[in-house]
Amino acid sequence: MPPPSSSLDPLRAHTTIVADTGDFNVLSLYRSQDATTNSSHILAASQRPEYAHLLHAAVAHARADTTSSDPAAQVDAALLHLLVSFGCEILRHVPGRVSTEVDPSLSFDAAATVAYARRIVAAYGARGVGRERVLVKIPATWEGFLAVEALEREGIRCNVTLLFGLRPQAMRAAEELKGEEVEMRPVLVREKVAKQDASVKVKSYADDEAAFRTDLFNDHAAHDKMTDMLRQFLRDGAATKAALKELLQSS
Repeated sequence: MPPPSSSLDPLRAHTTIVADTGDFNVLSLYRSQDATTNSSHILAASQRPEYAHLLHAAVAHARADTTSSDPAAQVDAALLHLLVSFGCEILRHVPGRVSTEVDPSLSFDAAATVAYARRIVAAYGARGVGRERVLVKIPATWEGFLAVEALEREGIRCNVTLLFGLRPQAMRAAEELKGEEVEMRPVLVREKVAKQDASVKVKSYADDEAAFRTDLFNDHAAHDKMTDMLRQFLRDGAATKAALKELLQSS
């Protein structure tokens, strides 16, 4: 018997359903095509008893595979393993792709974001997951866009997130779009960009960091919402690292 009709069914006919969660049960319930997580979802899920084994597996991996005895390096290795573990579990429930977020503490460091993204893709590859099923989730900061540009050239597909303003974030993202290679969240912003009248002159931010930062600062909705959410991701990311550190220090 088919599942009962819901308000999602009419939407499913016109768009792609993407679950923004770390709860695997939700994925099956709503039959989403893709799924995405963030630091807050990972923290919440890792505190649930049914996912405790993923934390312990991440700690065991860090102890076994990290060549450095530096505690920070071990926490970093454990966190990456945990992120990819959640992603692999998610891919068992969705037919499409999973978005895995770069450590939010790197949001203002383009080179570090690129390096972390490569590690994410490599970690999935080591588990037999091809890059075509993985999106690297990167905040819509100036440095984030620089990282996206570099990663797309390498064939690493990205999901630009924390994007809440048509100017300048969406316009900057549109300059990075190559067909369907770059995803934008929320997706409605991307649709708004796609519908821009071609005859209207649009300001370019590609080579103007000062203009990007100034216009973003003056866009209260985009700036304030992105800042609030990024602060939350930083707090929750730090809490997850603290939990992993505690497990690593226990015998």
